[in-house]
Amino acid sequence: MLDWLISVDSALFVFVNSDLANPVFDAVMPIATNHWFLRGVFVLILLWLLIFGKKQGRITALGCILVVALADQLTSGLIKPLVERIRPCHVIEPVHLLVDCSQGLSFPSSHAANSVSLAVYLSFHYPRAVWFLVAFAVIVSYSRIAVGVHYPLDVIVGAIVGAMCGASVLLVHSWVGKKYPSLRKTQTPR
Repeated sequence: MLDWLISVDSALFVFVNSDLANPVFDAVMPIATNHWFLRGVFVLILLWLLIFGKKQGRITALGCILVVALADQLTSGLIKPLVERIRPCHVIEPVHLLVDCSQGLSFPSSHAANSVSLAVYLSFHYPRAVWFLVAFAVIVSYSRIAVGVHYPLDVIVGAIVGAMCGASVLLVHSWVGKKYPSLRKTQTPR
């Protein structure tokens, strides 16, 4: 069963990475997956929350830091060392590689986990931004396959871990809001 799943995952990787490759993706995906671009977006979100979000925005900014740290540590610090899956750019040839092939492990994708965790968490607080947040998470997640450094299953499991992290921090946020009413939202931003 595991061999079958790995072969399907490898075939899907080749389809997405090579067969769906095109000049637009070749230009956009390396930017969407770049660590500095993603950090910049994260910092801009935090600054926006801190500057324009008032008290609830500051609490939400703290939640954003917590949710991304949790997703990142679960994927990079816990699951990747346990699974030890090698990146497809070291295994499959030829690969349509658009960025350097890291020596790091592949399963699950931390990029997918981090972007999805942030999207889940922020979508609850800012429902009008849900389509932007989902699009951002999907593009970042897809970019990992398109640039040649993650299998589709890496991305799917990373997204699931991220969604669980986002939901977990929302539950904690809700519990804290009930326990400490002064931290509760006074008005839901729409």
